[in-house]
Amino acid sequence: MVKSFYHDLGLWAQGHALLHERAVLASQEEAITRVAKLPGERNMPVPQCIGHRIVHGGAQLTEHCRIDDSVLNKLKAAAVFAPLHRTDATVLRRVQSVLAHSEKSQKMLRDVKNMCGFAIEATDGALGHIDDFYFDDEAWVLRYLVVETGKWLSNRKVLASPYLMDEPNWSLERLPVRLTREQVRTSPSIDTDKPVFRQYEMSLGGHYDYPNYWGGPGLWGAGYYPWTMYTGLGNRRAVSNQGAVQDGPRLAANPGAERSHDDPHLRSCNAVIEYHIHATDGDVGHVQGMLVDEKSWAIRYLVINTSNWWLGHQVLVAPKWITQVSWVDRQVVIDLTRQAIKDSPHWDPASLPDRVQEALVHQHYGRKGYWEDETLPRPVPPDDADRAKTHR
Repeated sequence: MVKSFYHDLGLWAQGHALLHERAVLASQEEAITRVAKLPGERNMPVPQCIGHRIVHGGAQLTEHCRIDDSVLNKLKAAAVFAPLHRTDATVLRRVQSVLAHSEKSQKMLRDVKNMCGFAIEATDGALGHIDDFYFDDEAWVLRYLVVETGKWLSNRKVLASPYLMDEPNWSLERLPVRLTREQVRTSPSIDTDKPVFRQYEMSLGGHYDYPNYWGGPGLWGAGYYPWTMYTGLGNRRAVSNQGAVQDGPRLAANPGAERSHDDPHLRSCNAVIEYHIHATDGDVGHVQGMLVDEKSWAIRYLVINTSNWWLGHQVLVAPKWITQVSWVDRQVVIDLTRQAIKDSPHWDPASLPDRVQEALVHQHYGRKGYWEDETLPRPVPPDDADRAKTHR
């Protein structure tokens, strides 16, 4: 007789169901393996331990507890009360192995305001520090770091694309770039107090020899991350509008489509601070900051200070929920009600939200998470040899 095992998996946080699956599997080990792997497959945090409910725990196990060697021995002694439930340690060791190998790195969010001041390092010395960021006002992605160079270049401000970045050192607040000081010194000049036009971007990209981020269906060329443009997924020419990513307010059919060279499309992050936020039924506060994905450099949330209406609170609003932005009037309109915002899950501004907290916020508003849309190829960053081949 072939046995089958039924499992009902639910992942809960703060009283909200985030994940639910029912399945019939061939063995108990297969069922436990599935329990361990499923959250990671859905971009949820992988569990640190798994408890197994048995019909009877004997006289010594009457409450929920973490399973350790002592509990295992008690379960074995109680097996006589539930002979159909295996309690041997091999299954639990298997769970630990699955957890160790199935854990997936969670994308990290960074506070844009806190990143201002980070040191920028060239391959041959210090360049300066981050003074601001420019973001794409359609795709809501950080396209350039505004770097103040300091005395070595007469405090001139220059732009650096995330495409040129190596692995950041977040703890030391240092961002290395694959540039020399001489390349920066001879780069096209820019007045950061004036709009940035597409013609200047093309000139800058030509100077540093990197592909255009526009013209593809992704956030960066045909991919979601700056480094995807290394692998042939980026484009220097416009492509079809099919398969576009919807990732921002007023987003065109293709988020990277060619725009007029006279149409400025980059905005200063610093300038957006203090913009007023309007819900569908009234004012809710002002922009206090932005949270950006450290891998894709996409702005995932505006941090809204509601003190003008709801004292002492900050809430997260995704760019996808913005219906209109008036750059002249410094106003942002969002497709949410004041009550929905007031009832949203609590977020502690002292710590950046993790994926569980993000999922709770999206679920509360009945919106799909941005991570569910990211289905384009995700190649790993290239090594130095790959970069050399790209620039030949």
